[in-house]
Amino acid sequence: MSEEWIARLRAGDAAAFEELVRTHTPSVYKIAYSIMGNEHDAQDAVQEAFIKIYRALPQFRGDSAITTWMYRITVNVCKDTLRSMGRFRAIHADDEAVFLEIPDSALTPEETLLSKESQKAVRAAIALLPTDYQLVITLCDLEELPYVDAARILDCPLGTVKSRLSRARNLLLQKLSENRELFPSPKRQKKSKEDLKA
Repeated sequence: MSEEWIARLRAGDAAAFEELVRTHTPSVYKIAYSIMGNEHDAQDAVQEAFIKIYRALPQFRGDSAITTWMYRITVNVCKDTLRSMGRFRAIHADDEAVFLEIPDSALTPEETLLSKESQKAVRAAIALLPTDYQLVITLCDLEELPYVDAARILDCPLGTVKSRLSRARNLLLQKLSENRELFPSPKRQKKSKEDLKA
């Protein structure tokens, strides 16, 4: 994005803002949907996010990429909405116990996300995570943003992003490993292939 186009946005140019909305709605919606968990709430969050983005554009200083800035507003809108609905699940110290026993044979998050057949189950499992873990999984694994950008969006240190992502992936693995039909262990997959050959 050129500085001239950014200047037009900050000046309130309607055409430039329409282009921004058209170009970035898919990514903003994906983030909102991953956090909100359903189409209706995600659409409402996207609309609210773009309203806030439009109003805040004159104050955009360009310290980060405009997409990073937009995603941060989107995340904050979603978190505020979840809090007002009583659905925000923060991370507590008690959650640490969840990460102690992870099956060695489980699929990695990357392998899981690549499987088209498991997308629905992955989304459902992500929705069960504490909200802060949903956010970091969405930004780093689904949107494939650099950790530095995720840290700016979430307004937290880089080390916190890495720590949360590691824990979120482990917890996601644990939840997915409970679904043996969609996510069989490598040992079970090997056995199935041998059964087919017999």
